[in-house]
Amino acid sequence: MLDTPKPLPQSDQTTVNSQAEVILASLGDPCTIIDKHFSIIYENEAAKEIWGSNCGKNCYAVYHGRQNRCEQCHSAEVFADGLVHKNEKLHHHNGNERHWEITSAPLKDATGTITAVVNIIHDVTIRKLTEKGKEHLLRELQSSLAKTKRLNGLLPICSYCKKIKDDNGAWQQIESYLRSHAEVEFSHGICPDCGEKHHPQVLTKKK
Repeated sequence: MLDTPKPLPQSDQTTVNSQAEVILASLGDPCTIIDKHFSIIYENEAAKEIWGSNCGKNCYAVYHGRQNRCEQCHSAEVFADGLVHKNEKLHHHNGNERHWEITSAPLKDATGTITAVVNIIHDVTIRKLTEKGKEHLLRELQSSLAKTKRLNGLLPICSYCKKIKDDNGAWQQIESYLRSHAEVEFSHGICPDCGEKHHPQVLTKKK
């Protein structure tokens, strides 16, 4: 049978707390700790640079401008089930749009009771923009592929005037049809055979 872990002596507990605070303070990412009353009881320098010093204030008022707790509160979820939760939020700071990944984890006392929640905010804006860029490129490729597919198969074309019958049954000039289905432009000229047939005087002068 396993022995029940014994609480650390007060001196050792103080040392652990001090070491934890040093670690949190040295994080490049903003970090805050919220108690059961949703008051901010700790914030590292990275958090203060964004929101200022707010210890003792309610998190929902500082971070969301609300008078009551948020309906989908990360800290409340952690207090309820004791698990680590990860969420993503879109935040506007100094006129810039930022994407944040928020990790919320429980802080427990020696008896295992959750006393607070630590929130670490990681900026994932670059990753999100890269993903959006890939999605945009994929949509462009899919659009181009769809347009290419529309030119496959048999095209009903007039044997005399060379107009093409579109999907709606309308007859279009071949230039108009290809321009709308393949995004091509045309520059018109005269081939030698047509030049000799329709403008023989021009060819005669050139000779």
